[in-house]
Amino acid sequence: MLVHTLPNHTLLILVRVLCSVNAAGQADESKDVPGDDAVSILSNNRLLFVQLRKLRVIWQVPFEELQSLSLEQSGIALILRGGTPGPFLPIGEQTGREWFFKNIGK
Repeated sequence: MLVHTLPNHTLLILVRVLCSVNAAGQADESKDVPGDDAVSILSNNRLLFVQLRKLRVIWQVPFEELQSLSLEQSGIALILRGGTPGPFLPIGEQTGREWFFKNIGK
């Protein structure tokens, strides 16, 4: 995990995602993309999930669109405004998952 404050006081937190997640929300380390080469970026106003190999934003959620979070066994489930299920953030390591969950909620 990398935590860095940029010159304009934007907090940038990168968490390497070490596993993919199957449809049931469970870790699936046999899959190649996007979990094996992706990072999550937490800024002051949004959460992004980026595939490193192609430098492609897989998804992003501005905090004003986020209603709630759910800490799951293999990551963090995002719920958007209106109760719409949002993207799932796969984080295999428990310590990193709990830390990231706590900091998204701030």
